[in-house]
Amino acid sequence: MPAKSATVPAIPRPFPAHLTHASMEKMRRMVILGHSNAEIAAAFGIQTAAMTFILGSRRERWLKYHQEGRVECLPGKTVVYRKVSHMNGDVSIRPFSLPKVTMHRALLAEARA
Repeated sequence: MPAKSATVPAIPRPFPAHLTHASMEKMRRMVILGHSNAEIAAAFGIQTAAMTFILGSRRERWLKYHQEGRVECLPGKTVVYRKVSHMNGDVSIRPFSLPKVTMHRALLAEARA
């Protein structure tokens, strides 16, 4: 007597090829601004369920560290926000103050470009 055939689970679809690093950066900005998964999915032409899967592991981290990399040019100094690791394994975003000199401004301009 033949064995009953079991249903084979569907293979998960790969990460959409049209999503580039720039696309992920745009998604990150939309998440920080408070857009829903459906709104972000519509902007990228992806189904809402797929967008929920893509953002599932990223949303919390993006919201927690949304100030990382921010640069403020204040009179007399430049403030850069960076991740700092603590002895207990925790990570936080801290401001680092740099003197307002031409060398720092040139390096920051290169990093943004």
